[in-house]
Amino acid sequence: DTVLDCVDIDVSTGYCIGLTGDGKLVGVNLTVPNWTDLVGVSAGSTGYLALTRDARVLSRWFRSRDALDFSDLSGAVAIAAGGTHSAVLLSDGSVVARGSNAFGECDVSSWNLGATKID
Repeated sequence: DTVLDCVDIDVSTGYCIGLTGDGKLVGVNLTVPNWTDLVGVSAGSTGYLALTRDARVLSRWFRSRDALDFSDLSGAVAIAAGGTHSAVLLSDGSVVARGSNAFGECDVSSWNLGATKID
């Protein structure tokens, strides 16, 4: 029943995570933390990210060796969780990517996607 109240969903291998209209997480095949005031979610194969109304990034990883920390960022407007790396778009248009960089996939320091604003 709670899945019916979702305003955003994302899926990954073996689970689905959703964001309800009142800013909380729900999960299918997944126990979720009691985070509130969320505006976005992103699922990756090793964990997931959540975007808060005040532009912070929360993360939950299934294994400590896969954990990526974005808690030092502010001004986040979009998130993308991946299996080996994840990325965050900031309000100034810059992108921060963390995780495996075996093929340069986290080399985004020169990216600028233009200034954005979250409502």
